[in-house]
Amino acid sequence: MRESLKYLNKGRGVDKDLKVASLESRIALTEKFAGARQMIQTNPTAAVSICNELLSEAPSDMQDSEASIRIGDVFAMLIEHWHGQRNMEQAYQLIEKMRARNIILSPYLDSQMVAEVYKAMGINSNPAAAENEDGIEDEDIPFDDEDVNDD
Repeated sequence: MRESLKYLNKGRGVDKDLKVASLESRIALTEKFAGARQMIQTNPTAAVSICNELLSEAPSDMQDSEASIRIGDVFAMLIEHWHGQRNMEQAYQLIEKMRARNIILSPYLDSQMVAEVYKAMGINSNPAAAENEDGIEDEDIPFDDEDVNDD
């Protein structure tokens, strides 16, 4: 990204300043997240604080394609941290926030870990288990014997 910024600064264009500012912002977010990943083992309090800041800065309707970091990765790092600390309540709350943002769990979280969190919270059903790899829930898939409208 820094290389792109270098070339962007050399170029000309009507919206050059806007593009430079956008790219600088994306670089800063990426570096912030990378720093949090590096310090999660040595300074977890600071890493958690950085991740919470990243989550609060990201609009809830922002798609990963619009971001320099995937919001699901930030959630996953926090959930894995709290799971490792055996703080299942905190992990559960973050899983639910992920789901509230319509983020598919399976690309980011191990299903066994999610099941452990739900079990520790006394919740029998694991919503991640109903999701397929593509994020489509099993009940959304029509079967051959069901009527399917061919509009």
